[in-house]
Amino acid sequence: MFGGKMKKIIDLFDVELLIKSLFLWVFLYSSFIALVEVTLCYILFSVFIYAFILYFSLTPPNEKIVKNIFGENPRIRLRDSTDLSLVNNSELNRSFSIAHNAAVLDFNENNAEALRLCSKYGCQLIFLDVHVTKDNVLVVQRNFKFRLENEDHNATKSIPQYNLNDFISKQKPNLCTLDEILPTVENLDVRIIFNIIHPYYKSSNSVISALLKIYEKNPFLYQKGVICSSNPIILYSVRKNDPSVIVALKWSEKSEQSPTSVSISWLKKLHCSNSVKHFILEYVDSCSWWLLNHFFYRIIGISAVILPKKIITPKIVEDWDRKNVRCIVGIVNLSMEKTYYANALGVPFLTDTLLNVN
Repeated sequence: MFGGKMKKIIDLFDVELLIKSLFLWVFLYSSFIALVEVTLCYILFSVFIYAFILYFSLTPPNEKIVKNIFGENPRIRLRDSTDLSLVNNSELNRSFSIAHNAAVLDFNENNAEALRLCSKYGCQLIFLDVHVTKDNVLVVQRNFKFRLENEDHNATKSIPQYNLNDFISKQKPNLCTLDEILPTVENLDVRIIFNIIHPYYKSSNSVISALLKIYEKNPFLYQKGVICSSNPIILYSVRKNDPSVIVALKWSEKSEQSPTSVSISWLKKLHCSNSVKHFILEYVDSCSWWLLNHFFYRIIGISAVILPKKIITPKIVEDWDRKNVRCIVGIVNLSMEKTYYANALGVPFLTDTLLNVN
């Protein structure tokens, strides 16, 4: 009797239709979940990141000031001119050469006389390595580490570990403070790129404060100075406090042991024997390069990027030109290389010598 009733109940339902209805509900529910997931995780989050970047991005500097410092963009001449003649040596120095450490192979580096000689040879843009001492003084010096007299042979320290008086009392090395050369910069028809070298593991607040004070004391630097660093945090902090400052980001080679890799110095690590750590660092390098190309330049508002010649390609130059960011190559000393970068790529370059070197 009970079995007969169950048979009648089952006969009232279309089992096949019920199963198809179940599949339809699973499909509709899955589609709804996928739609919500796409909307939240892709569209809304993308809009949020877009708004975040716009909010924190700094206004690009005045293009007229950038042109006044770096000169006319040589790539415009390369694109528009039908003149295929090679750039001569005097034009190389005037329009393309950037005297690295005041042409260290030609003149005594880090003094006002070297700046005058660079100007005499027609070079209008000079690149100087600048460090901050323990007592927050900006000094111009190519070497980062020293061992002063009466110190243990293994007690080599970096400049940020010394006070300025430590160098003066020992008279070694012969340091020149930034304040000492700025009057010469003001009087000459030259522009200066200050390459701020600061350990990534140390607080950059002292450097930022010192740079802002230098610009406050010397307003002409807004028209003749560029702050350069491998640390984007320093550049962003300076421009956040003073958007009129012109900045350039320097992309550095990671290490001598891994010459084909590049990294910004605040992420710089030595080559690891541990393969897992090495893979992680290489991945971080790749990510930081991608971030530089797509976000860093926009957020900071950089006017130029300095790249090692090992990674320079026509495509990279064109990409930065399209972003309205000057691309600078470093370091180029041979005449053949200078001619190639000037005539084929139309990009300026850092050089240790303003003379012809074959």
